Amino acid sequence: MISIDSKIKTDSYKAADRSDSRLVLNITRMTIHNGPGMRTLILFKGCPLHCCWCSTPESQKSEPEIGLYPAKCIQCGDCVPVCPVDAIHLVDGKPVIDRSLCNACGKCAEVCNAKAIEVLGHRMTVAQLIAEVKKDDIIFKYSHGGVTISGGEPLFKTDFALNLL
Repeated sequence: MISIDSKIKTDSYKAADRSDSRLVLNITRMTIHNGPGMRTLILFKGCPLHCCWCSTPESQKSEPEIGLYPAKCIQCGDCVPVCPVDAIHLVDGKPVIDRSLCNACGKCAEVCNAKAIEVLGHRMTVAQLIAEVKKDDIIFKYSHGGVTISGGEPLFKTDFALNLL
């Protein structure tokens, strides 16, 4: 895990690298456990280490995945007919995904109003991440906080991490 100070400058990365992108699992605001002050935590996807003690195993794969949260399911069944590979079936009214068939297209997540199915991993550029982090600038100023990058392995794509920092 790498922490940086609250000095975030949009001109600190090369213009040529603004189109470089990386899969982001999540951006969590107002964390207090990832460095000094209030922080914004950026969790990347992709880690070649695959540690068995990983606190975010959903961040290990380098491609988007489908997250299933059965407790949120309202049993509408809208996800079943939209799956182009018939990977979703209902068992006792709740969706079950056959991971061997699922291609992570996200069509099921698009129709899930209850957010019981979500795509884990969205591609973002350095510029997009900086724009998101800058929304928290005032929090960093008064709490002496900043940004923490984690994941997955934040240095899995070293050039991206350096451009972001």
